[in-house]
Amino acid sequence: MVVTMQQLDELINEVETAEEILKKNLWQVRYLANALSRAIRLEKLRAEFYQELYENIRIPSVSYHHDFTSMVSASTEMQAIKIINAKERYDRKVRKEYELNFRWEQLLSLVNEQERIIMIRYFRKKKSVNPEVISSILHKVKDYLREEELRLEEERTAMSSKEFRRYKDIHPENFKKKKDPNEGKHHVSIGGRFVYLTDEEFEEHKRNQEERRKLLSLWDRRG
Repeated sequence: MVVTMQQLDELINEVETAEEILKKNLWQVRYLANALSRAIRLEKLRAEFYQELYENIRIPSVSYHHDFTSMVSASTEMQAIKIINAKERYDRKVRKEYELNFRWEQLLSLVNEQERIIMIRYFRKKKSVNPEVISSILHKVKDYLREEELRLEEERTAMSSKEFRRYKDIHPENFKKKKDPNEGKHHVSIGGRFVYLTDEEFEEHKRNQEERRKLLSLWDRRG
């Protein structure tokens, strides 16, 4: 059987694609398998994280109304909002890890008891396992992993949009439309070059144009 160069290239591409999918699935399952460990670690570090947030608060100068009642500065309010948002993000991260662990358990439910033990041994306990056995198990759950990949991508997109909206609400000054320095000016051509003129400059330009036309008209009559 003679194999053409095109067929050989297609075969190589198929092998490379299969290897890429296997690597991606290995990473994905390993990430799910270690979700519980990450969640527990985040739980232990939660108090320390909260404490660092409060320690990083800058104490603003106190201002008073004319009747000597204290007034909360905008800086203090902004810092409080940032702390609340940071705590909410941390809590969401913890919940997310528990959700990933639940999906790990769902993945294990798709294989038999022996394969379940092998997956825990390899992905969670990081013990040595025959690569062909792991590849065979991953092939068995490939449809679930594909759905998981698509769902995670949708979640990341939704989360990014939500974080962007949150940031925009906190820092509206960064999204104010900058005023065009040429807004309201007259766009005219002078000497073959387009320029922007203020009202006064435009009126002067029109007077110069009118004087020029008069001089040209006078010159033509003399000719």
